[in-house]
Amino acid sequence: MNDVTPQEKKRALPLPLMILGFIGIIVLMAWISIKIVNLAPSAFSSLASLAESLNERREQAALDANTAKKITITSNVSLANTDETITLSWGEASVPGTFTFAYECREGITIDLIDTDGVRSIDCATNYNIGTVTNLNLSISSTKDRYADVTYTVAFLGTNDTTPRASGNNKLTVLNTEATGSIVATEESTTNEEAVSTVETPTISPEPAQPTEPTPTTPSTPTYTEEYVYTVPVSNPNGRTDLGIAYLGTGTIVGKTFFAGKIEKNESGAIQFEVRNYGTKTSGNWTFSAALPDGTTYTSDSQLPLKPNERALLTIGFSTTNTSSHTFAVTVQDSTDTTTINNAFKKTVSFY
Repeated sequence: MNDVTPQEKKRALPLPLMILGFIGIIVLMAWISIKIVNLAPSAFSSLASLAESLNERREQAALDANTAKKITITSNVSLANTDETITLSWGEASVPGTFTFAYECREGITIDLIDTDGVRSIDCATNYNIGTVTNLNLSISSTKDRYADVTYTVAFLGTNDTTPRASGNNKLTVLNTEATGSIVATEESTTNEEAVSTVETPTISPEPAQPTEPTPTTPSTPTYTEEYVYTVPVSNPNGRTDLGIAYLGTGTIVGKTFFAGKIEKNESGAIQFEVRNYGTKTSGNWTFSAALPDGTTYTSDSQLPLKPNERALLTIGFSTTNTSSHTFAVTVQDSTDTTTINNAFKKTVSFY
C-alpha cells in the first residue's frame, strides 16, 4: 500500500492540468519567438544604420583634419608700384594658433614685412610666423621686369599643428617704371640724370700688389661706401619727407667693391642696404646706425640730404667672430622724417 497523507493528496496536481500547463508554456515561447523574429530585421537595420552613420562621421572628421580649409585673402591694391606699401587682409581663426606668410621665388623680386618693429626683409619660399594678426603690411621691390606677378600664401596652423589646417594664396602685379633702363653715373661715364658719390672711413687695407684672385680685405674699423642714385628729383617745399631703409644683401668688400656672397666665421664681411626718400620734399641731414657682430654699434657721420626718390646705397664692412649668425639691426634717423615705420630693419645673417 502507498502511504500518502491527506496533505500530500491536496498538493498533488491532476495530470491533465499539468499537460495543459506544459502546452501553454510551449505556445507562449513560440509566440515570443515569432515576435522576436519579426522585430529583429528592423532592430538590426537600425543598428547597421547607426554604425554606418558613425563611420561616415569618423571618415568626414578624418577628411576635414587632412584637408586644409581655404583662407580668403584680399589686398588694398591689385597693381602696386615697386616699394609701395601694400596691406593684405583675411578673416580671424576660430581656434588658437598662428598664421604664416610666404611668397614664391622670382628673379628680381624681394619682399619686406612692415610692422611696429620696423622693416624686415624676408626670403622667398620660406614660411614666416606672423602671429595672430589678420592683416599684414609689406612692400615688394622689383628690379628686373617692368611688370612682375608675385604669388603669395597665407596659412594657419593650430596650436601643436605640424601642417597647415587652412591656407590661401593670391597674386599681385608689381610695376617698376624704371625697369626699362636707368643709368647710374660712374667716374668713367656721367649724366645729368644720375649722380654717384663714394664715402669711406679713413682705414682700409690696400689690395695685394698683383693678386691671382680677389682677396677680401679686413678693415680694422667699420667702413662703408655710399652711392646716390636718383632721376631728376624735384622737391616740393610744401611736401613731406619720408626716408625708408631696406636690406639688400651681404658679402665681402674687395678693395672698394662689394661682392655678394657667403660670409666666413672669423673673417671680414659686409652688409649692403639702401636709404631712399619716398617723400615729396628734400630731407634734412640724416644718420644711420648698425649693430655689428663684435657687439659694437656703428653710427655714421651726418649724411647729405636726399631729394625725392633719391637713394643712398650703403655698404658697411665689419669683422666676424666665431658665432654662427648675427642679427643686424639697422636704423636711419632724420629729424624731418614724417613717417618712422620704415626707418629700421632687422636681418639675421648666417656665418659659415
